[in-house]
Amino acid sequence: MIAVYENNIEIIHELLKCPNININPLNAQLETPLIAACRMNNYKVAKILLDHKAIINKRYDLNGETAIFHSIRNNNKKLTSLLLENEASVAFKNKNGKSPLAIAKEYKYKGIISLLFMHFKNLSALKNKTSTLTCKKGLVDVIEKLLQCHANVNLRNDKGETALIMACWKKNINIVNRLLQTDVDINMKNNLEESPLYLSCLQNSVDIAEALLEHGADVNTCNNNNETPLMVARKNNNSKLIELLLKYGAKE
Repeated sequence: MIAVYENNIEIIHELLKCPNININPLNAQLETPLIAACRMNNYKVAKILLDHKAIINKRYDLNGETAIFHSIRNNNKKLTSLLLENEASVAFKNKNGKSPLAIAKEYKYKGIISLLFMHFKNLSALKNKTSTLTCKKGLVDVIEKLLQCHANVNLRNDKGETALIMACWKKNINIVNRLLQTDVDINMKNNLEESPLYLSCLQNSVDIAEALLEHGADVNTCNNNNETPLMVARKNNNSKLIELLLKYGAKE
């Protein structure tokens, strides 16, 4: 373990020649040498250990994390690729309930996120879980990759939110415009019966509301309180939005 900390490649090679060497000892932080190497961003040492069959998917450290959690936190795409090539699992969650993908998304590491997307064997399961989350983060390039893989843009989470609904709520006009180029259901509502247009009005987003209306959004849709987009615009005293909605046939 000391040789790993000191990045002493020569000593590591010599130690690994010993027939009964334990390649997976634990330090005081419950780290294996492989976990320590990944935490320290040391690709060379990690590769040597993996070449000698270091255990890759054991959750040892105090946070219940495997080596790949550390390579992702360090935004080390090369090291993460190495771990994935050696069958590192991306299904584990740490003691805080976060997966490797969740960590990458938390730090907005787009390269790592894309790498994980490509690695998932069941891409459809990945698309189901992440399409709305990417809109929350505003990751346009991630949305693009999902669309290239024929992601279902009308999937809903437990709140009934679609990717378009979240993009409208987050006022992300770039993602809204990209989704409007697909077969997205422009009038699909969340569990509160709020449509994308309703939410854009709630957020005072004139540009998003206009884009939705240009693509045929229902201007007179109501939420579960029978409140229309026009009512919201009047409540917010947004004259531009009121004028826009009336132009597209909003009923008083």
